[in-house]
Formats: sequence, C-alpha cells, structure tokens
Amino acid sequence: MADDNPDYPVDQILTEVRELRAAFDAKIRYDEGREHTVATMAEELDRHRHGAFQAQLRTVLVDLITLYDDLSQMISAPGYPPETADRLLVVRDTVTYVLARQGAEIAISENDSVDRVQHKVVAIVKTHDEGADRRIAERLRPGFRWNDRVLRPEWVNAYRYESPPPQTHPVPEQPHAAESETVLVDSNLLESRSGGVAGEERLDA
Repeated sequence: MADDNPDYPVDQILTEVRELRAAFDAKIRYDEGREHTVATMAEELDRHRHGAFQAQLRTVLVDLITLYDDLSQMISAPGYPPETADRLLVVRDTVTYVLARQGAEIAISENDSVDRVQHKVVAIVKTHDEGADRRIAERLRPGFRWNDRVLRPEWVNAYRYESPPPQTHPVPEQPHAAESETVLVDSNLLESRSGGVAGEERLDA
C-alpha cells in the first residue's frame, strides 16, 4: 500500500509494522506454548505407560516368587528322590535367574532384629528371655527387593517376651491333721457318751 500511494503516512506504516510484529510474537508464543503442552502430554503418557508396565511386571514377579517358594518347599520336603530334587533345584535356579534379570534379587537381613518393612512375622514364639524380644526365631522364606524397594518381605517367626509366671511355694504337709481330727471325733464321742451316762443317771434319780 505504501508503494502505491506516495503520500501514505509514515506513522501508519510504523503502526502496521508494529501490528505485524505483535502478531508474529503472539504466533511464536502460541507455538512455544503448544510445543510445551505437547511435550508435557508426551511425558505424562510415557509415565503412564511406564507405570502400567511396572504394575504388570510386578504382578509377574510376585507370581515367580510364589513359584520359587513352592519349589523350595518341594526340594526340602522328605521323600523326594535325589534326582527329582536336583531337577527341581535347577528349575528354582532358573526362576532366580529370571527374577534377577528383571531387577528382583533375594534380600535376607543381616541382623536378627525384626523390621516391619523387611520382615513379615508369620508366628510368635513366646520366650522368658527379655533380650530375645522382637528378634528372629526362625527364617521361613527369603525376601526380595526390586527397584530398591521391598517386593516381598522376608517371612520369619519372631520371639515375644512374656514375664515368667510367679513362683508358688508348696504348702507344707500337716501330718498331724488326721490325728487331731481323730482326737476331736473321739472327744466328741466321749462327750456324747458321758452325756448319755449322765442322763441315764438323772433318769434313774
């Protein structure tokens, strides 16, 4: 327009340039905002996919741990031929290898103190030893960790302190109790007899 009309005011040209620049800046900001929104949505989608995959993988790992426990019980059970036990041991080692490939490893606590996060107490063993309170009495199944978290706590039996019952002193026997009772009975008999004689004497009187 400015080329067609030589009298076109310079201020109008500057105004149009400013408007074009403002529109251009707004378009850039819009594109940047849209790119940021798209990137954010992509990240959220990736996190959702990763979380869903992790949840599905966790279910599979827990099932493999159950298989590991079943194989361990069968291996330790009496009555299996050595050849069968060896084959079951190979299968259990394979399960352990598959778990390790997915980041799940056996975790057994080094100390004997019961930890609510690392241990699952299956049974309580009563003890009068106060120093053994809340300590592991028996380890039943190993624990497993996955992604630096407890996937399955270690199964244990734990001691629980109970104060010993109060000591009761036996009551001493009284060997003369029967004799005393006999004497009393005899004295009653004598009194009754003497009373009867006196009565007869009074009746005779």
